[in-house]
Amino acid sequence: MSTTFVQVRPDVFDPDFPNIRLDNTKLEYVENIDSENALFKFVTEHPELTKLANKKGLSTDFIGLGRHQVFWHKKDWTTTNLSSYNVVKRRRR
Repeated sequence: MSTTFVQVRPDVFDPDFPNIRLDNTKLEYVENIDSENALFKFVTEHPELTKLANKKGLSTDFIGLGRHQVFWHKKDWTTTNLSSYNVVKRRRR
């Protein structure tokens, strides 16, 4: 069985800390919680979130999000690196 990696969609906030944006955070799919939500493991570290979670005694490794809040296919992932976008654009020509 292969591992599924996802990326959080833009404008998604942490459910426990509504002032922390999770956009573009990379996660690993772990399991479904129910038909609309899933459990994910952090792949990329989010230092501010880790600090707050440690203070409240919450897990810094896992997060539950709605299945609609993540990009499931790597082709949909966004990047802040414009040069990467231009490389992809050239390949599509």
